[in-house]
Amino acid sequence: MRTAFGFEIGDATLDRKITLTYIGFRDKKEMGKPFVVQLPDSDVITQPMAVFYGVGKEDSIMVDRLSRNKDGKVILDSNGAVAGGELYDFLGMKAAHNAEMTEDGIPIPPGVTLPLNVHAYYLEQGKLPDGLYAEIDLQIRKLEEIVGKEFGNPDNPLLNSVRGCPRITMPGMMATILNLGITPDIVKGLEKITGNKRFAYDTYRRFIDMFSDTLFWVPHERFEKVFQDVKNTWSIENDLDLTGSHMETIAREYLKLVKDSGNQIPYDPKEQLDLAIKAVFMSAYLPQAVEYMELNNLMGKSGNTITIMPMVYGNIGEDSGTGVSFTRNPNTGENKLFGNFLLNAQGEDVVAGIRTPLPLEKLAELFPDLYKQLILAGKKLEKRYKDMQENEWTIEKRKLYFLQTRTEERTALASLIIATDLYSEKIIDEKELVERVFPNEIDVLLHPVFDPKSEKKVLGKGTGASPGDVSGIIALTPGYAKELYQRGKKVILVRRETSPEDVGGMSASKGILTKIGGPTSHAAVVGRGMNKSVVCGYGDSLEIYEGNNSNRGYILINGVKLTEGEETSTNMLSLCGSTGEVIKGEVPTIESIIAQTAIGIAKQLIGQNQTEEDRAQIRFAEEHKNSKLYRAFNEYLEICKKHSKLGVRANADTPLDAAVAIEFGAEGIGLARTEHMFFQGSKTDAIRKFIFGYTEQMKTDGLAEMKQYHKEDFKGMFKVMDNFPVTIRLLDPPLEEFTFPDNDAINRFAEQLVTHYGGDRDGVRERISQQMKSLHEINPMLGCRGNRLSVMYPKLIEAQVSGIIEAAYELKKDSYNPIVEIMIPVANCAGEIKYTREEAEKVIEKVKARYEGVNVEYKIGTMIELPGAALTADRIAGEADFFSFGTNDLTQATLGISRDDGGKFISQYTQMFYNHKDPFVTLDVERVGRLMQICVKEGRAVKPGLKIGICGEHGGDPASVEFCHKIGLNYVSCSPYRVAVAIVAVAHANLGIEHTRR
Repeated sequence: MRTAFGFEIGDATLDRKITLTYIGFRDKKEMGKPFVVQLPDSDVITQPMAVFYGVGKEDSIMVDRLSRNKDGKVILDSNGAVAGGELYDFLGMKAAHNAEMTEDGIPIPPGVTLPLNVHAYYLEQGKLPDGLYAEIDLQIRKLEEIVGKEFGNPDNPLLNSVRGCPRITMPGMMATILNLGITPDIVKGLEKITGNKRFAYDTYRRFIDMFSDTLFWVPHERFEKVFQDVKNTWSIENDLDLTGSHMETIAREYLKLVKDSGNQIPYDPKEQLDLAIKAVFMSAYLPQAVEYMELNNLMGKSGNTITIMPMVYGNIGEDSGTGVSFTRNPNTGENKLFGNFLLNAQGEDVVAGIRTPLPLEKLAELFPDLYKQLILAGKKLEKRYKDMQENEWTIEKRKLYFLQTRTEERTALASLIIATDLYSEKIIDEKELVERVFPNEIDVLLHPVFDPKSEKKVLGKGTGASPGDVSGIIALTPGYAKELYQRGKKVILVRRETSPEDVGGMSASKGILTKIGGPTSHAAVVGRGMNKSVVCGYGDSLEIYEGNNSNRGYILINGVKLTEGEETSTNMLSLCGSTGEVIKGEVPTIESIIAQTAIGIAKQLIGQNQTEEDRAQIRFAEEHKNSKLYRAFNEYLEICKKHSKLGVRANADTPLDAAVAIEFGAEGIGLARTEHMFFQGSKTDAIRKFIFGYTEQMKTDGLAEMKQYHKEDFKGMFKVMDNFPVTIRLLDPPLEEFTFPDNDAINRFAEQLVTHYGGDRDGVRERISQQMKSLHEINPMLGCRGNRLSVMYPKLIEAQVSGIIEAAYELKKDSYNPIVEIMIPVANCAGEIKYTREEAEKVIEKVKARYEGVNVEYKIGTMIELPGAALTADRIAGEADFFSFGTNDLTQATLGISRDDGGKFISQYTQMFYNHKDPFVTLDVERVGRLMQICVKEGRAVKPGLKIGICGEHGGDPASVEFCHKIGLNYVSCSPYRVAVAIVAVAHANLGIEHTRR
């Protein structure tokens, strides 16, 4: 068993998989935890082992070009193409982009990259390849020639950064070591050359911190404490007020801290480099990096390259600095440069949020020429990479150097606005536009927002770094946040600052609040990518006291004490990630701007304007329907529909629901639940008359009322859905669900019956009570429900079908075009379908005879929600015009798990046995999915054109939608407010887009 910087490495299998076991000591909980890694698909070792890019003398571009020879090996080739395409994987995204920026003439320090083949060799062999350091020495000599400095020479020292470069963007996950090559002798030389003792020792203490944190696992927080102690000793508040002597003291204390940990930093710069390369390579597999890859479906993209780059110094004086900028606003999508910077600082300072950064508008005042350079370079990069870019850069003595560019995370709002703007600017095409916005981002745009009318106790404000209005229970550690999440709680994670080790807790939280940091801090960047609400930099008014085994932790926020883990409404915390407001307690929410606009348009469409609330929503829609957000939302969905094969319908029971669904882009109703209509007001009494009537006249009256209610309801539905199919499920729940909640309700209903039909009050009450007992079932979901009701009570078919069909015929006479699909629920065999179909068609023929010359298009099909039905699809297909999978009940029946009672154990079960996926949220492909495939195959073998859809809530789940596309369904149907999500998921499935992070 080999070891490498905190890991034991197992032998590679034939398919190039290895097992890594974490044995580092930074995170005790992760020790001994093995995980499997796929070795990068690269030759064991090929040339090159070190790839160079840079600008030489007289601005000559010097970039090692790469190509593949006839054996597929990556080689240096003076005629090959730089970096791009499949070679991103070989160089790592950061290094590939740096080479491309060099070619584009964007100012960037030169660099040397150790590509993926070196990483793969180290992982597989447990050592670096022979000859590597000869290549590195050769390439470093090129760096020395370009920058005019010498690695290891105290009189003219070249210091380097050593950065991990993953194959895909993973912000903050890979190790970075700055100022490598500095030693006690070299720090004195640096002081002598620059005449700036503060700069020299600031550079040295930063190196000690980063090198020791990465190599020896001495936590950064311990160095930060030393730094703060020195400031406190000298009563210094601002870092910039520290002198050279102070910095020398801090560096000396840092070295003592390292020695006390049992370690020593090598004095030889080349030995430092050797250790740094090995540690940075392995940082790709630290627990936080693995957790990030798992959360973002990136495990297949594991692997790391390393770039060695000469340092440029932002901490050398007030004419120097460091910053992060975005070519567009990552919160709102606005097409304007966004970001911040610090003077007299190094790169990590901005991201860490240790000092309050300045906005870029201030840079425009101080260095207008450099601000203009940022804008011009940003636009050039956007055109190359066809997306918003995040740029890290340093200013050294008024000269701007880019350090990296990447396609950065953004909020759901920004994702939509940026994508549609890039499309309108003709930078991306339709397919690229579809790809840029993820289904879950559309879902986020429909999330509720705080009700502006509600009373809020605002405690204060930080920096709104990622939009979202959320409330939750306070957690002060990522571990506790995950624990609360697993218990089904909504969580607000509160930290001084976040780091890569916190990603699991961040993912488990609804919102994140930090004491320090700004809009480009780790919390902001990572939280934004996760679509979390983030408020950063609340400041000293937030005090955090973590708990222990016996006491819960708590926070003091502007003097108000709030305890972690307490779910009381006054102890919860609410965040507005747009304004930065932090609010005590839970805040009521209302629909999002998009949802409110859609509802207002829908109400106007159906003429629902009777109340002041209705009229207010219609006014709101008038104000917002032409907004940039709503126009972008609709434009994006229309283009998604152009690239879809699978239709999207909605589950809707009222004209308003149907109108909302149409506004969101639905192509019909995939499920109208007739029983929901009978649960509205006095309509329940109609079906109760049929159930409990003690004369034939009562039962007949009840059926007549049911028919009339259906006729009125479906007239409204068919008007809204003119020219769209409406799938209507006949009565599904057991009759027990229409009984009475208590004796008072029984007495009131009995009084109504006696008043209208006569009889003995006590006798009627007793009769109802006895009938209720007879209707009670031990397992009602598998009892007399669905089609079994139609068989046992044929009059129900007549009442329902005649009401539905009469509504359709009357509207057809008025030039509407209703398309009716009657769906039979809970049927298990072909004989059941045949019986109910024949009964329904008798009714339809009677209605049709009364409307001479009028023809209504109708179909009669069935729900597939029992395994028996799925397994006899070939026979059922002969009797049904269409199938629709009722996946909620099909999942329940297949897995033997009650969706109503499974909540007691389903969370634990999904983690242990169902790949962390709740089978009632995401289709269980292995079992339920297999039944669906059998059903589709055998049904269409008998009836090739058989239309098949899905109407369970799985129809709005992107992963389930992808499976439905794969097995060839015709449509999915979901709730109206998930229609837009399904439309995007359908387009992504059709185009084969993977749902990973950017």
